[in-house]
Amino acid sequence: MKRPPKGKLLEMPTTIKVEPAVMPEWLEGYAAEFWREHEYHLAQAGHLDAATQSMFTLLCITYSQLRGIADRIAKDGITITTPTGRLMQHPLLSEQLRTWRLFRQLSRDFYMTPKRK
Repeated sequence: MKRPPKGKLLEMPTTIKVEPAVMPEWLEGYAAEFWREHEYHLAQAGHLDAATQSMFTLLCITYSQLRGIADRIAKDGITITTPTGRLMQHPLLSEQLRTWRLFRQLSRDFYMTPKRK
C-alpha cells in the first residue's frame, strides 16, 4: 500500500465488508449446540463475525467442557472414595471452577452477561 504524501491523511473506505462467522465443521456436541443457540443473536448485535470467530469457538469449547465436567460430577457425585477408602471432594470440582471462570470471562467479551447487555 502506498503511503500518503506528507501532511495528507490516508483516506479510509466508507464501508467495510464484514464477513460472517462460520461454525467450524469439527465443532460437535455441546460446543456445536452452544454455537447454534447463540450465533444469530450475537451476529445481529455485531459481536460475532469472521474476526471474532476464533474466540467464539473457544467460548463454545469452554461451554462444552463445563457441561462435560458437570455431567461427570452428576454421575459420580461431589465426593469420591479413594482406593484406600477415604472420602474426598471430586477432583473435577476445582477444574469446574477454573473452567467456569474462563467461560465467564469469554462470555463478558461477547456481552453475554446480564451486566454487559
